[in-house]
Order: sequence, then C-alpha cells, then structure tokens
Amino acid sequence: MSWSDSIRRILVIRPDQIGDLLLITPVLRALKKKCPGVEITACIKPYTAPIACRIPEIDVIFTDRLLPGQYTWSDFWQVANEIRARQFDLAIHFTTDYPYTLISFLAGIRYRVGDYARLGMRPWLNMPVRQHYRDTSKHEIEHNYDLCNIFDSGLSEEPMSLRVSAEEVQKFRMTHQLPAGPLLAVHLGTGGGNKPWLPESYAMVCDQILQKFQMPSLVIGSPAEQSLAQRFMASAKGRHHVMVGKTDLSDLPLAIACGDYFLGVDSGPMHIAAALQKPTVAIFPTKMVKAAHWGPWHVPQEIVHMQTACELRCVPRQCALETCLKEHPVDAVFQAVSRLIEGHCSKNAWDQKLQRIRKTLGIGFIHKGHGLLPTMQTQMHQVKAEGFQVRLLQLGPWQVSELAAALNAFNLHVLVVPSHVQLWRVAAALTGSKVFIPPLVITPDALEAAEGNVAQRLVQCFNPCE
Repeated sequence: MSWSDSIRRILVIRPDQIGDLLLITPVLRALKKKCPGVEITACIKPYTAPIACRIPEIDVIFTDRLLPGQYTWSDFWQVANEIRARQFDLAIHFTTDYPYTLISFLAGIRYRVGDYARLGMRPWLNMPVRQHYRDTSKHEIEHNYDLCNIFDSGLSEEPMSLRVSAEEVQKFRMTHQLPAGPLLAVHLGTGGGNKPWLPESYAMVCDQILQKFQMPSLVIGSPAEQSLAQRFMASAKGRHHVMVGKTDLSDLPLAIACGDYFLGVDSGPMHIAAALQKPTVAIFPTKMVKAAHWGPWHVPQEIVHMQTACELRCVPRQCALETCLKEHPVDAVFQAVSRLIEGHCSKNAWDQKLQRIRKTLGIGFIHKGHGLLPTMQTQMHQVKAEGFQVRLLQLGPWQVSELAAALNAFNLHVLVVPSHVQLWRVAAALTGSKVFIPPLVITPDALEAAEGNVAQRLVQCFNPCE
C-alpha cells in the first residue's frame, strides 16, 4: 500500500495572483485522478475567490488573512488552529511562504511538500522538493508538477480548468447586447508583472481583423484601465464592443468566454482564456516575463515577442519607457491573430513548448578573438535558422561586469563556451546580483550530443532527464 492511498484531505497553498492560481489547476485535476475521492482545500487571496469558485477541482476555499505586515501573532495562531481542526493529510506549498510553511508544521499536517531552495524553508517540510527555477525552458505548470514528483507513479499532464456554463454565457451576451457572430476578446491591461501593449496598436490590429475577417473585438479590462480604453476608442476606426470597467472579477470569465479568440499581454485574463480553451495570441513585450515560463498552456496559440537590445535591467513595474512596446509592431501581432483564426497555429503541446522556448531563450556564443571553432560556427547557423536570438561575444570569464551587461542588454539565457567551462559557470553565477537568472553554460560538445532540433537539445541540456 502506497503512502498516497491514505490521503483524504489536501491543503494547496497559493495566496497569489489570478494567473498563479489558475496555473495550479492541471496539478489539481491530476491529483483528483490520482487520489479519487480526495477533498482539496485551496488557501488563496480573498480577491481571487470569484475565480477559485469556478475551478471544479477546488472543494473548499480558505481565504488568506495573513497579509504581509497586517497580521498579529493572535491572527497567526487563529489560522494555525483552524487549519489543525480540518485535519489535513497533505499540504502542498505552491508558493514558498514563511507563515504558511510554519503553520502547516504547527498544524500537524502529516505530509508537507514545498520547494526547499528558499533559506529557512527546509526544517518545516518533511517532503522537500527542488523546483529548479533556473531552468528557463520550463513552464510554471511544469514547476508545479515538480512538487508532486513525490507520488510513486507521477501525475498525468492535464489542461487547465475553469467552469463556465453555456447558459451563463448566453445570459451575459443578452445582458450586454453582444452580437451572435464571432468575436476577438482583447484585454488591454496587465496585472502589473508585465507592461501593457500600446492601446493605439491594439486599435489598429482590431480594425485590421474587422476588415479582413468581419470579426469585431470585445475589449475588456478593469475600471483602473479606463485610460487605456479611452486611448483605444480614440484610435479605433471600426465599431468594436468596449466593456472596460463594466464587469467585475466574477463576470470576467463570462466576458472572455464570449470571445472565440483571445488577444492580450501575459496576465490573469490570458490564463483565464487558456483555461477556457480559447485560441490565444499572447504578447510578451518585456525581457523579464518569459513566454517559456508564463505562456498559454495546452491551447492553440501564437506567441509574439521581439528581442530588443535594451541595456536596462528589466523591472516592468518601475519602467516608464515605451521602447520595448514600440518595437512590437502592429503587423507582427496582426499576422499572429490571422494565423490563429485561419488555424495555422501551434496546436500540439510539445510544439507549443518548443515555440515558447524559441521566443524566449537568447543564446550567446563566446570566442577569444580568433574566430569560432568550426563546430560552434555550424551550431550558431542552426540556432539562427530556428529563430533564436544569437549574439557573438568576445569575452573572458574574468570579465564578469561586461558579461552581466551583455546578458541584460541581449536577454541571453544560454552561453556556449569553447573551453574552461567551470570558470565560465563561476562567472555566470557571479552575475546573479545583476541578472534575475544566471545563464546556462554549456560546451559545443554538450549541445552536439543532445538529440533533435536546437530547441529540443536545449531542453535536454537544461534537464538531462528530459
């Protein structure tokens, strides 16, 4: 008898944003299949409850009351006692959070799973797991699955899930007087982790789609995004349905469900669209937010990301520049939406993963000033032919500052080095204070030894077990 056969109540902890919550739903679905009859309680932020109540795998919602800097020790012990009273068998920490990691220990939960990489976490976890977030080829959902490698036979790979009935959608359409024909759902904003694409550019794409396919757009957004909506309406020439500020979070899935396709920047609404199995065009305008990590999951998709040579360390919330937004041309997005509507898009899950990797990973080839090795020259041509961004760098492993500047400017995630690989790995690690994730350092031989196309070989280099 396996230890998992005794699991009856599971506490999953993800007090985070809308997209983060939805990105654990494939694992929840797999857990339901693995442990039939199990009850899943989700610890979430209060504002995501309208979305959580639409996730069929969540049986009970436990709202997070321990907001950073706003709770007392009395609040802490009250939550701990409530969780103890529910007698959970397993706690899965999808976000490594100090209060709840300690609470799951104090509440006496028998099995406690979480990523032990964060300092001070491991003593409270008796089933610690390493999620390897430095592997920039992996999707957030794949990292979530890594937490559940504790199960003997693993979990099945599942799509995202969100419950919306046809009756609800029809009522929403009638209430808001939406046409019966096909619609392109467009979300103008973003949750704050990324930057919104320019509303004037959205307007041009929507007009072109209306002209080519006779498909108007349903433009959605929160009340805080009214200024974006005003800019959109000032630029749009065609007749579109602008509902920015007219729906709340409980209605948002219904609005997105009214669309036949979805267009927007990486955000909670984009993941809602993916959970509803809406073919999606996802724009990734900044260097920081990676399509490989945050792209749509298991849904027909097109990724738009233009590599830009910006020398600044990318922190979208703090950046007022529009340089990267302007370098994502209207025509690239229009062509992506057209391919999606015409069905010429990536539909196979593995091909989708490889497409996201090509749109994410920049690759630097190191040489010493007397040219590349013949093997590296061949590899560089192969990498370029597959659509990766490639940079030729003349640096030594002692030039850490120059290396960090190149990684930032050209958004490089992989370095191919001719020799002294260990020294280069030390140099890459030393850039950690200036880049978010140090690059993977490999030799030409390692890249050559892997199988498949370049994207497949890079996956194997990040994780030799793939």
